[in-house]
Amino acid sequence: MYGDATDAELLEESGVERATLVVSTIPDYSINLFLLNHIKQKNPQAIIVLHGDDPTEAAKLYEAGATYVVLPHYIGSEKVSAFISKSGLSKSAFTKERKAHLDYLEKHYGALGKLEESQSKKLGRSIVASMASITKAK
Repeated sequence: MYGDATDAELLEESGVERATLVVSTIPDYSINLFLLNHIKQKNPQAIIVLHGDDPTEAAKLYEAGATYVVLPHYIGSEKVSAFISKSGLSKSAFTKERKAHLDYLEKHYGALGKLEESQSKKLGRSIVASMASITKAK
């Protein structure tokens, strides 16, 4: 579904009152707080996982009743720590993980194509800027 996450009618259409688990990756505290309060009222048994930008937001969402709050920086550092604990300082392990990550980024986001496009645009601007400088100098 696509729509405004603070639209109670949309939330009802989505079936949050019957959901076992609701996960919000929306990075807006006020929207997540609205979702939390709405879902707690309609479905107090639901597991509610929300996004938090910092520890203060996470604490506020926990205090308001969130089941779990995802802090991307915390989870990222935990994942890197677990990877290092498992793989040690093996450069080949990092290289393998790097390849898997790049493959994922390309498959899901077309990131490599966008990178090439971005680099091409930067190069084009640089050439135009250099030619403009040469023209002014004459």
